[in-house]
Amino acid sequence: MTGPVHSGEPVVQLDGIDKEFAGVRVLQGVDFDLCAGEVHALVGANGSGKSTLMQIVYGVHSPTRGTLSINGEQLRLRHPKDALRRGIAAVPQELPLVASLSVAENICFGDLPCRAGIVRWRDLDRRADAALSQVDVEGAIHPRQLVGSLGLASQQLVSIARALAQGARVLILDEPTSSLGPEAVARLHEVIDRLRSEGRAVAFISQRLDDIVALADRVTVLRDGRVAGRLLREDVTPEAVAYLMAGAVGATGPERVDAKADDRNMEVLSVEGLPLPGSVSGVTLSVHCGEVLGLAGLAGSGTSELLRVLYGTVRHHKGAVRLFQHDVAKWPIRRRIGAGMGYLSGNRQAEGLVLGQTIEFNLTLALNRRGRLWPLPRRRQARRVAEVMEQLNIRPRDPKTLAVALSGGNQQKVVVGRWLLAGTRLWLLDDPTRGVDVHARAEIHGLIRQHVAQGGGALVTSSDIHELLESCDRLLVFSRGQLVAQVDPAVTGEDEVLALAGGLIPAA
Repeated sequence: MTGPVHSGEPVVQLDGIDKEFAGVRVLQGVDFDLCAGEVHALVGANGSGKSTLMQIVYGVHSPTRGTLSINGEQLRLRHPKDALRRGIAAVPQELPLVASLSVAENICFGDLPCRAGIVRWRDLDRRADAALSQVDVEGAIHPRQLVGSLGLASQQLVSIARALAQGARVLILDEPTSSLGPEAVARLHEVIDRLRSEGRAVAFISQRLDDIVALADRVTVLRDGRVAGRLLREDVTPEAVAYLMAGAVGATGPERVDAKADDRNMEVLSVEGLPLPGSVSGVTLSVHCGEVLGLAGLAGSGTSELLRVLYGTVRHHKGAVRLFQHDVAKWPIRRRIGAGMGYLSGNRQAEGLVLGQTIEFNLTLALNRRGRLWPLPRRRQARRVAEVMEQLNIRPRDPKTLAVALSGGNQQKVVVGRWLLAGTRLWLLDDPTRGVDVHARAEIHGLIRQHVAQGGGALVTSSDIHELLESCDRLLVFSRGQLVAQVDPAVTGEDEVLALAGGLIPAA
């Protein structure tokens, strides 16, 4: 690893940053700075505020309180274009590339070399080649290739090349290795090392402990919107970072109310040898009646992908999936729903809700996909909708309210209520409390526990390890597409789970 070459003067400096959304404070008094020629890692669980902080740096959000200075000048950026004019660019986790365009067109997007309205392709290729030469150490990417034909690792490099072509001296990389395999990660590390040696400042957002140890000159850890601690390069170890992320060594959640069904021997779901990206042997697991099974892992670990495969949104050609002893591996989604399976996406607004439709419409969507010959009579359906809204405490109580007008917690309860109304027995829940407040979190976990107490089962992922330990009966830990451990939440701490998920403790 190349050592830092910074002069010590911050290129970017944030002081006392507070940020509120609709009265909810997501950042509180955060100080952070970036120097030229260094990699400053920003670490924390999802929801800790790290992405929001970086969005303030590149002009997506303005701070509620506090100041942002660039090269010593206090500024208030109002748009990413303002940041780009100051030499700041971001590569978000969801890469902003156009798959149907070439690599060169993506790199020069918005600034194509033209004469009389006609693209000068030689100039375009020349400019793209110059940018690619800084990131494509193997020369494997051609400017004329379609971006859609590239793997994720190469697309990541194209995104960085675009930032460099725009003149960026400060790069914000948001979870750049979350979906990459070991070889691609090593390749990206080389690129980041080169950027540092050229005197660029890199803000590196990550939850992966091995990446942080390999790259970071400094580390700032956020927890619940506050700075939990800072580490210099010589003090950066997986144990130290995991300690600051978790808040305490060996911390376990408070005692849970154990609500289990009588027949714990009955399997709701059985999975054998199901392959995931990066998996060697495939995943094998089971969920029993009355059980909440948690899936823990860092970003890109494969837990969300596993739920999508089980639900049928991602096809697989190997492995066995049995729902109540029925082989559902080749069943379409509609048939899986009819057999008692429901799925809550981690992105409720894009995949879970029809935002322009009413609460009633969204609650009854699954009824229409169960393949019933006759739908519920409207009067009975309206009564059931009202009952579910009351049971879940969805507010406002008017079923004609549009989903877009609801708070995050109420939106999430609508998606959960959909499966409650449909009578599904197995819930696949991808980060069900993501982006909701503490009260809504408690309500959602109460609903999950009530569901399994009535003989159902639940498979749950979360970006909050503490929450999984507190709410699950068993916990499976994943690292880069592989199931590496099963732990007992009652006797396991966050630091141990983070170490397993980050690869600090090898798979058994």
